[in-house]
Amino acid sequence: MWVPYHGTGTHVGPSAIGQHSTEKVDIYAFRSHMSCSVTACWDMRRKDIDYDTLRKLIGQMAEASPNFLGDYYPLTPYASNIERDVWIACQWDRPEEGEGAIQAFRREEDLQPRHRFRLRGLDPKASYRVRDVDHKAEKIVSGAKLLRHGLVIELPEPRSAAIVMYNKL
Repeated sequence: MWVPYHGTGTHVGPSAIGQHSTEKVDIYAFRSHMSCSVTACWDMRRKDIDYDTLRKLIGQMAEASPNFLGDYYPLTPYASNIERDVWIACQWDRPEEGEGAIQAFRREEDLQPRHRFRLRGLDPKASYRVRDVDHKAEKIVSGAKLLRHGLVIELPEPRSAAIVMYNKL
């Protein structure tokens, strides 16, 4: 399986669907649009957009995006692509650099705040530093454990998304 090199327009909030109230940045939508090439579809002249959150998200995308050209692994079944009550996740791995990224989405009707994903393409004899970009805490996990038992990602709120970065030690 593969994801083609592509670009997408990224909206940030209600104006994307025709509303004109103060814009709260839609982190789920932003992360859903993250790819190798992204077009910012928001009016930078507006004063009612949360630019601090946008700067944070753009920084996270800049950190994760080199991995989007790596090996692609879907971590959930293909049918998950259309269901609203399940998680969906994928992994990009760059074995030459010893690093990668995982994107995980808890859909709006899902009732489970955490999900375990078995990673792919890792060196079972190595250790990996794993970090959710929204949290400062890092953990060291063996490649064998990530391959065999997986990585638990927790998203307390429905319709939320995580980006997890890892690098081989």
